[in-house]
Amino acid sequence: MRTGRRSIRKGANLKGIRRVRQDGKIYRYHRATGIRLPDDIPEDHPDFLAAYLNAENQNGPKPQRGATPSAGTVAHAWWRFTKSDDFLELSDGYRSRMIAHGEAITQTGGKVPINQIRAYHIENDIADLDRAAARTRLKTWRKFLKWAHPKLIEKNWAMHVDMPKAKKGERHKRWADEHIKAFRAKWAVDTPQRLAMELMLFTGMRICDAVRCGPGWVDKDGWMAFKQQKTKGDVLIAFDRALPAFADAEALQHLNKCLEARTEKHMTWLATVHGTSRSEKAASNWFSDAARKAGLKDEARRTAHGLRDTCCARLAENGATSHQIMTWSGHETLDEAERYTKEADKKRMLSVDDSGTEIVQVANT
Repeated sequence: MRTGRRSIRKGANLKGIRRVRQDGKIYRYHRATGIRLPDDIPEDHPDFLAAYLNAENQNGPKPQRGATPSAGTVAHAWWRFTKSDDFLELSDGYRSRMIAHGEAITQTGGKVPINQIRAYHIENDIADLDRAAARTRLKTWRKFLKWAHPKLIEKNWAMHVDMPKAKKGERHKRWADEHIKAFRAKWAVDTPQRLAMELMLFTGMRICDAVRCGPGWVDKDGWMAFKQQKTKGDVLIAFDRALPAFADAEALQHLNKCLEARTEKHMTWLATVHGTSRSEKAASNWFSDAARKAGLKDEARRTAHGLRDTCCARLAENGATSHQIMTWSGHETLDEAERYTKEADKKRMLSVDDSGTEIVQVANT
């Protein structure tokens, strides 16, 4: 096989591939660029070699002697960080955002010794950025210096800088029964679009996890367990076993019908027609397009993340505690989970009580 830049022999021992074992499966990345390589075909397959060569070409020419940043500087530390597992294990989108901010950091302060960086340097770096960019820049600093501590710096000074408050944005709208019915009416149980919706509605997982989900995530006792792609937090869900009282049994029934209707068996449930794992980058747009075709557009527009919100709200309304929601959904903080239980408590307070008496007023105590 030949390309415009170089050729490789089929069966050659390829260098610069990082292999990560997760949930019983091996994921492969091009080490220098972080580009994900096909994980469902052998490394001597023509399609794998083509993907490898594409990543090699994007890596560009090897730096000449002296081109590597001086050891001990911020630029050199950042260069080492981007080659580390801490960086390469992040999602593609997260890495892209961090690279943009890392380039800005090294352009202005790359020659500064890394061990001289202090909190006020970071505060000055984010001072002139708008709120959203400042938050992302500070997150980049925190990840970067977390890797650098303690081998290069005495503490993660970025953790001593206050995170700018997030701009209050529009929350993803929850799916009402009418939206779920419209989607089910459009997409039959044997379609990947329907399976994706039912999977996210019952589990509350993000779509970046849904495209990786498969039978290998369910153990012999019927527990679905996995590590989230975005936060690396652990999730545990009752799946093929007796459900807790707060679980949405009806949603699981719909999901099981979709799983039973599958004609092709692959390692991931949402595999493409070619049997490959669906790209997490394209999955969000793919699902949004499916929702639009089901009539969910304009004011009725609904997203994949809205299903996660809907699942958590249903768990709370069925009596799940904040800690139970955290375990099921993988939320990182108790505050995030408590938002659902507080909303559910308000609804219960304003509903008919056990005696059948309608509560029309609630007084603060």
